[in-house]
Amino acid sequence: MKIIALVRFADGAPVDWAGLAAATTGGGQPPRLLRVIESPVGSAYRPPSDPDPMSNSALYDAAAIWDDAAGVPDFTAVSGADCLHAWQVEPTERFRRARQGEEDEAITLLGRLMFHADLPDPAAKRCWAHHAALAEKVHVGASRYIQNWITRAITPDCPPARGLPELRFPDRKALIEGFFDSDRGRDEVVHDTSHFVASGPRLFLATPTLREWSGEA
Repeated sequence: MKIIALVRFADGAPVDWAGLAAATTGGGQPPRLLRVIESPVGSAYRPPSDPDPMSNSALYDAAAIWDDAAGVPDFTAVSGADCLHAWQVEPTERFRRARQGEEDEAITLLGRLMFHADLPDPAAKRCWAHHAALAEKVHVGASRYIQNWITRAITPDCPPARGLPELRFPDRKALIEGFFDSDRGRDEVVHDTSHFVASGPRLFLATPTLREWSGEA
């Protein structure tokens, strides 16, 4: 099963990368660990369904993604967490441009989305799946797109959410120059997603540096 966790640590507390890695249970693979970064300068993404995109980097400090968890992670190993939200998801890879083994996750855009309340699950899934073809055409710099449908919240007090999309870019240049193929493409994406996305913050994620991993930064 796939698990996505988003964590904010108490003021002044370092990100407990080792604790997040140690949360793995059942002998499964360790998670991908990513830090939350500010919206990259020059990013063209300003979705109207995101109420305050420039402040989203303050919502969380880190993400841990178990692509094939053997069991539910034991988050008691994580120290200093101010809030920890984790969901089990059903992933569907919509496109992959990078060859297997190539770097495809220098920067990831992760959404915590609510779909319109009048859309039952089958209709929301259908709209989201239909969007994938447009995403592949317009997001020319992206290397991979995964739609993660939330099946259940694992931790208490998770904010309402129904989908956690991952749009991965191989480097910052690909994100800045290739997020949209054109202004028209941007408008098409905004128009299309307005039919099913009600709200939700979008987060930019990047691999932590060695200094960050060691707690020096």
